[in-house]
Amino acid sequence: MTRLAGGLAVFAAVTGLVAALLFRGVDALGVGPVEVALDAAFVVEAGLVPLREGAGDGAWDVGFLGDSMLVGYPPKRRVPVRLQQAVDVLMGPGEADRVRIYSLATPGLGPFDYYFLAERVAGASPDQVILPVNLASFSDGWRAAFARPALAGWIPPSRLPEAFGLPLDRIGLTADRLLSYVAVVQAGAARPWKALMVEQARTGRARERVRARVGESVGSEARASFDRASLAFHEARVMLPGNERLSFTGVRERYGRALDGLGPDDPSLRMLAATIRVLREGGAEVLVYTSPANVEHVAAVGAANPAGLDRTLAAVAAVARENGARFVDLHDLLPDAGFRDPGGHLSIAGEIDGPMVLARHLAPTIVTARVGRD
Repeated sequence: MTRLAGGLAVFAAVTGLVAALLFRGVDALGVGPVEVALDAAFVVEAGLVPLREGAGDGAWDVGFLGDSMLVGYPPKRRVPVRLQQAVDVLMGPGEADRVRIYSLATPGLGPFDYYFLAERVAGASPDQVILPVNLASFSDGWRAAFARPALAGWIPPSRLPEAFGLPLDRIGLTADRLLSYVAVVQAGAARPWKALMVEQARTGRARERVRARVGESVGSEARASFDRASLAFHEARVMLPGNERLSFTGVRERYGRALDGLGPDDPSLRMLAATIRVLREGGAEVLVYTSPANVEHVAAVGAANPAGLDRTLAAVAAVARENGARFVDLHDLLPDAGFRDPGGHLSIAGEIDGPMVLARHLAPTIVTARVGRD
């Protein structure tokens, strides 16, 4: 494993350097910054730095993983910030500094990613970790759009036997890729690897821009018209006309099998269970909650299946509790007015401040866990 890791580290570093030299001219084509799969790991790592620094000083430190439903808002209105405010109110004067919320959230993060990063999170010695469960993460569409198999490189070698028994194939992760990714990260070559991925992505975007410019010069308007028509057709299929809400088809695609009922053998639930075990072994309390979903709209378009959704919620609750986590069901916390877009992001304008409502419902569980440790 050591030789393999060393070889891969050299390969990643050299290839990254060559890519950087070869594609220095990409910026001249107007290609801006790009995001790659490894960005999520570095966002979480950055959030872990202050958590590690504060560990052991007597405060109750809470790591908050999650997706864009937590951070897709102006900085002062994000859910982790709101949760800190809500906890401070409950703790009272002189007690607020005893609970600290650390955001480890980044768009698209889900159960598979939680497991890949769990050991690093546990290593920062949080007293508690919050794991939101977005019901959309159970759908095949979510896995196709947000799969980040490269994050598996953050699994420590000691957990590889366990990892081989998990459904990693559901995100296209094969055994050889898993071993390669872990070797690169263990060799300390994650940053050169990320640099290479960025250059590849930027070069791809530049190539598409050149292709578009050349196409325009030779009159490929027919192709452009086809692309625009395809997008319009897709939007018409999944969106209600003149309404920023999903159609019946859109709802079914977004939530997938979660609406019809899942069992504990669902791949995402198996990954959630494994994540909880890693965090519990590291000494952290774990809080699992179901993220708010627009159940009012789901019912309005005729996509609701109450019995099926109840089975899914029961399965999530069972997986959480059987592995030693607390569970809070917040899937029906907000009405339609509490959501601002088809992606399920919470409203921060008008009559409902979604992030604050969510924070106020989570805060008592945080405080209860803190008081129980005294």
